[in-house]
Amino acid sequence: MERDVKLAFFRKINKSISLEPDLLPFLNDTYTDFSLRLASEDFSLTELEQIYVSISNYSSSTYQNLVIALRLCGGISEASYTIDIDASQIMEILSSSNEAQWQGLIEAIKSKNIVKNDFFEKKRSYFTESMVTRFRRDNLTSILFTAPNYSAAINQIAILLSPFDDVLESIQQGKSHCRSSWACREIEKALSLPVGRLDQRSRNAF
Repeated sequence: MERDVKLAFFRKINKSISLEPDLLPFLNDTYTDFSLRLASEDFSLTELEQIYVSISNYSSSTYQNLVIALRLCGGISEASYTIDIDASQIMEILSSSNEAQWQGLIEAIKSKNIVKNDFFEKKRSYFTESMVTRFRRDNLTSILFTAPNYSAAINQIAILLSPFDDVLESIQQGKSHCRSSWACREIEKALSLPVGRLDQRSRNAF
């Protein structure tokens, strides 16, 4: 019985991916070794249920805007501090398909003026974490190359982000880091750039 249910989930997941090609990078970002495990059907029933929730969330502009807003806030840890909601609770909300919980988090974000009031009313381009990581690398590199003294600019940013010395290196290498969103917001502030400038799609990202 469970095997039949799992096979049904695998069929639904594969069909969703075939209909929405951008879904695969999102799932690869979200679940370790997703493509490999999908090909070998190496997921438990509980994992398949969660994956299907993620697929449903991915197609929701409300959910996408919520993720973007949290990035603009500086990531989950920074958002947790700003809106006074435990980081684990934010993660739990993002892992659910409960729109009432999403709305509660949205209202908390709006109450702190993190984004404009109409932010969640607009459908905008959504990029996966791995895509945003590449954009940040490329955009930061392009911006810093215009500095009169590149090495001095890097040193100043490293001081700005201290004591999180490894986050700048991760951004420069296009690698994920739990404090990347926070670091990018701090860099934007220091360089008088619009919030989210480093997250924008870069010309040479693809």
